Amino acid sequence: MWARTPLITTWESSLDTNRAPVLEASDVADAVVRQVLAGKSGYVYLPWHVAIAGGMAAWPLWLQRIVLGLQQKLTEKAS
Repeated sequence: MWARTPLITTWESSLDTNRAPVLEASDVADAVVRQVLAGKSGYVYLPWHVAIAGGMAAWPLWLQRIVLGLQQKLTEKAS
């Protein structure tokens, strides 16, 4: 995922063209602060539907490689 910060300024138009999801930095910060203030260990998934990525470690290695390869191809298109 990408967050709209100065780090991605040079890629932003390409990300928009490729419809890559770009989160607002304030949304990311709010979610992290909520988790910290909850006083519990846990993960922060933004947007929520990427939580499946956390379960990928339990997938067979061959399936992980396929998914990560597709992700890399999509990222290369965006840059």
